[in-house]
Parts: sequence; C-alpha cells; structure tokens
Amino acid sequence: MSSRIVATGVSSTAFFGGVAGIAANPPTWAATTTAAAPVAAAASPTATNAAPPPTTVVIERVARTIYVDQNGNPVAAPGTTVAAATGATGAPVPTTAAPAAAPV
Repeated sequence: MSSRIVATGVSSTAFFGGVAGIAANPPTWAATTTAAAPVAAAASPTATNAAPPPTTVVIERVARTIYVDQNGNPVAAPGTTVAAATGATGAPVPTTAAPAAAPV
C-alpha cells in the first residue's frame, strides 16, 4: 500500500517539475519579439505597406464504406441482393450509394 503512495508522490513531483520547467523556459515559437519589426522596416520601406496574401485552407473529408468478410474479401453491402451486388463475372461491383453521415 505504501508503494502506491510513494509512486503517486514521485509521479506527481515529476509532472509538476515538467510544468515548471516549461513555464520557466517558454519555447521559442511562443515568444513574441518586437525588435525584428524595426530592423525589417529599415531594410525595406515597402515591406511594411505590403499585406501578406490571404491563406485558404480547404479540408475535404471523403468517406467510403467497403464491406469485407473475415478474410478481407469485398462483399455486398447489407440490404442488397447478391444478384444486384455482383456483375456477370461474379465479382463484386462497387456501389455508388453514399454512406450514412457521421454525427459531427
């Protein structure tokens, strides 16, 4: 029982020590410096007038549901008949039905 108490004390001490270390030495990307702005302005007077181009981020989520058996072979989707899900060769035909939307 006392080993759990000692382990808890050691782990919490290490955690708080890590948090204190990060707080004492913030990462370079978190620090803001204003000394770089006057140097850049002195080097190029037109640099302060030019605005950076707008950035557009496009994220597209593509969801495709593929049903497989226990061996990894593609099978027909539930609710479809075997004749409708296979072609003339007996190979599965990909369905074009959209999958159900996931809750956001």
